[in-house]
Amino acid sequence: MSATADHRRAACLPLLLSCGIASAAARIDPRLAAEAAAGPVEALIELHAKASDLPLDPALAPLARRRLWVDLLRSTAAESQRDLIAWLDAHRIDHEAFWIANVVQVRADRATLEAIAARADVAAIEADRTMRSVPVQTPAAAVGGARGVEWGVERVRAPLAWAAGIRGAGVVLAGADTGYQWDHPALIAAYRGWNGSSAVHDHHWYDGVRTPIGSGSGPCGAASPVPCDDHGHGTHTMGTMLGDDGGANAIGVAPEARWIACRNMDRGNGRPSTYIGCTQWFLAPTDLDGGDPRPIWRPISSTIRGPVRPARIA
Repeated sequence: MSATADHRRAACLPLLLSCGIASAAARIDPRLAAEAAAGPVEALIELHAKASDLPLDPALAPLARRRLWVDLLRSTAAESQRDLIAWLDAHRIDHEAFWIANVVQVRADRATLEAIAARADVAAIEADRTMRSVPVQTPAAAVGGARGVEWGVERVRAPLAWAAGIRGAGVVLAGADTGYQWDHPALIAAYRGWNGSSAVHDHHWYDGVRTPIGSGSGPCGAASPVPCDDHGHGTHTMGTMLGDDGGANAIGVAPEARWIACRNMDRGNGRPSTYIGCTQWFLAPTDLDGGDPRPIWRPISSTIRGPVRPARIA
């Protein structure tokens, strides 16, 4: 290379470096970057790698296709996140990895976020900002009713479906909300983790709130090992779906269905990572610590039968 070419290359180097820095900074949500200047913030790191759905044979049975899809998502995330997670561990940065969207949640300051954004495997960094999801005035004890059949159940004409023998048998409903009072008289018999005398919560319940959102902690805390509702909204909605007190009071549309659940809000407040966590869990329910994902324990319809009792877990 000539001296002139060397000179031109040297002159361009600062410009190339500045362009690289600008490109990395552009990967961070501007509002998040401003907030991070004042101290550590919650953020979601999106990686470039995405699982391909091309190997999913449409001829496969639904459960087999789901298992394959889960395996593809998990293997893609594990491979692409390996170096980033090693870097986060080395720098002692709190994080939680997700495979359904190939993102990693972190708590970090602006300098750390900029260092992460400069990595070639990172596509974007977005805010994992708290948002209020349900009204403050929602009653804490919302399940129940004084009438034989609740007005909402009548309004959707559920009694007509019941008369035709359609009451939700064989269906497993999944709820993601403020949590659930699993032992409520109108819900306990339908909870998939209950066998009539004892409860097993692995694969039937997951707390997507892994750390308390905001200051302090509600009565459920974080990573609750039992279904818990610190607001009342989730218990209310599950009652609307299938609540049945075993007597004359019909408060749910599908009284013979069963249910599993995930908490994605802390005292009515959620954020993207808690919603992602619950969606991931529904695809392949795990144990209470997030391990042992089992697609067979997903929510099911009456045409895709699956296990319905804890005693039948393989």
